[in-house]
Amino acid sequence: MYFAFSNGINRAEKKNLAGGFLVWSIFCSIGNVFIFSHYGIHAPVYKFVLIMGWIPYFVVFMAAVRRNFVQHVFVFGMSEIWSLIWHNFSAIIVIRLFESEQEIIFGHAIVYLMLFTVSLPLARRFFVNLLPPKKFFKDYGKFVAFLPFAMIIPVLLLWLQEPLIHSWQERVSRFYLPIVFFFFYRHILLTSEQLQEQKRTEQNFKRMQEQLTVLKEYNRLMQEGREKVAVIRHDLRHSYRLISVMLQKNEFDAARDYVASQETLLGRTKVKDFCQTPLINAAL
Repeated sequence: MYFAFSNGINRAEKKNLAGGFLVWSIFCSIGNVFIFSHYGIHAPVYKFVLIMGWIPYFVVFMAAVRRNFVQHVFVFGMSEIWSLIWHNFSAIIVIRLFESEQEIIFGHAIVYLMLFTVSLPLARRFFVNLLPPKKFFKDYGKFVAFLPFAMIIPVLLLWLQEPLIHSWQERVSRFYLPIVFFFFYRHILLTSEQLQEQKRTEQNFKRMQEQLTVLKEYNRLMQEGREKVAVIRHDLRHSYRLISVMLQKNEFDAARDYVASQETLLGRTKVKDFCQTPLINAAL
């Protein structure tokens, strides 16, 4: 679970997590010593400790690393599947080495911890890239997040049965669900990425259409301005002649009024540029 959230865990959360685990591990060790010394080392007691032992650690982890509850459930379910795989491997190995119940229990605990430790580099590589974006659980994967935990429940119910050693068919079948789910989850993740990419493409296309519409409007305004300027240029010769006649007749006020009216007309044809970017000019 730490690997899955490691990219976003800050120093304070690491400190709280380490402190919480340290404190509880002391109480857990004392409690386990009491349970096994009082009830003896037997299969039901060992299974009870394994079944219930994760709950306080999960609570400590959620309290120290505050994230979305759905994310915690998903990562926990996947970590349980990962642990179940090595639990099953250790059971297969121990059964071939030991015969008595206590030897099998001690051997299983030791071999499981060894396999778990040796597989940490592989676990890091898998779990660091396991957690999808938050949007995945919000839009698509809200129910997918509970699937790993739901898959573990029937396996645990069968595992809680009284026999310490189950049949080979049952032990081998425990590998089937995790493998199938890993492929299933990978397919869902790839599908969600494709849907996200499709959404981004559609949004970009819509944005480009809006920009094209704005540019068309801006181009229309520019074209209208050019047309008005062309008309004014066509009339410039006539205007100059008219002004010349007014000056010759000493009609200076009329000439000034005419020039002012022409300046106003020219101002109407101008498209103001705020910057060199057409989109910003059109928007302003």
